[in-house]
Amino acid sequence: MEILLSVGLILGLVLLALIAVKRIKDFILNQKLAKVDAEIAIHKEQAMEEVSEWVKREKERLQRQFEAEMDEKRSAAVAEIEAWSPEEKKRLSIRYLKDYEDELTKLRQKLDARMDSELDYIRKIFTEFSAEEKKLAEEDIKRFIMKKLTQSEVE
Repeated sequence: MEILLSVGLILGLVLLALIAVKRIKDFILNQKLAKVDAEIAIHKEQAMEEVSEWVKREKERLQRQFEAEMDEKRSAAVAEIEAWSPEEKKRLSIRYLKDYEDELTKLRQKLDARMDSELDYIRKIFTEFSAEEKKLAEEDIKRFIMKKLTQSEVE
């Protein structure tokens, strides 16, 4: 029986030792995983900074390229306009002046039509007001005459 107790005790100790070893391995593994996670976070942050810097440089490069292209196009347009003959410049000036005058005429016509419409509306209001005033004046005169007639009948 003592042997069984000793064997049971030994098995219990071995089991405890195995559990302790497993916990130690888990602890060490968790530490290693935390260290790897920290290293990954550092590398990720460095990569994000590198990408941000690259994007910033690329944006600046594209902006300079765009500005250079716009300067070239602007210069080409100015050179093209300067190369126009005086007759072409005069023809285009007349054409655009004509277009401007046509558009101005259309706008004036719209304005005239709108003003006529507003004036007609105002005339209508005054006409209605005048008719009401006339009607009220007629009623006042009738009342006044009726009052005078009733007073003269009473006397």
